[in-house]
Amino acid sequence: MYRKTTTILLFAVLLLSLGCGQAEREKKLAAREKQVMEQQQELILKANELALKEDQLHKLAKSLDSAHVIEDSLKVKFPQLPGKWNVSMVCSVATCSGSAVGDTKTEQWTFSIAGSSVIAQAFTKNVLSRVYVGQYKDGLLQLTAQSADTTLNSNTQINVFLRQMNDSLTLGGKRSIIRPDCQIIYNLTMKKQ
Repeated sequence: MYRKTTTILLFAVLLLSLGCGQAEREKKLAAREKQVMEQQQELILKANELALKEDQLHKLAKSLDSAHVIEDSLKVKFPQLPGKWNVSMVCSVATCSGSAVGDTKTEQWTFSIAGSSVIAQAFTKNVLSRVYVGQYKDGLLQLTAQSADTTLNSNTQINVFLRQMNDSLTLGGKRSIIRPDCQIIYNLTMKKQ
C-alpha cells in the first residue's frame, strides 16, 4: 500500500509538474507568436517603404530619360549647335543713351547642350562677357543672360531669340536689352566656325 500511495503521489507530482511546465510553455509560445506578428508587421511596413522608394526611383529615372530625349531632340534639331560661333550684331532700335541705330558688335559664342537647356558663353576679345541659358521653345532658341553677370544692372534684362537659317551653319535672330526706361535691340547673324 505504501508503494501504491508513493506511486500515486509521484504520478500526481509528475502530472502537476507537467501541467506547470505546459502553462509555462504556452506562455512562451504566446509571447513568441506575438513577437512573430510584430516582426511581420515591421516587414510589411518596410516592404511598403521600399515600394514607395522604388516608385520614386522609377519616376526619377523616367524624368532623366525624358531629359535625355529632350537633349537628343535638341541635338537632332540643331546638330551643329555645340561649338564656337562668330556673332555679328547690328543695332536696329536704340532708345537708351550711349547706343545708336546702326551700331555694330562682334563676339564669339560657345554653345553647349546640358539636358534640356542650351548654354551660350559670349566672349568679347577672348574674355567671357556674358553667359546665356535657355531652351528651345515655339520654334526658337530662347536664351536669357544670367543675373550673376556683374556688368548688368539688376533691372536690366537681356534676351536672345534665335532660329536656324536656310543652312545649318547659320543662325539669325534678335538680342534685346530691356531697362526700366529704355531698350536696345540688335539683329543677330551667327556663323559656325
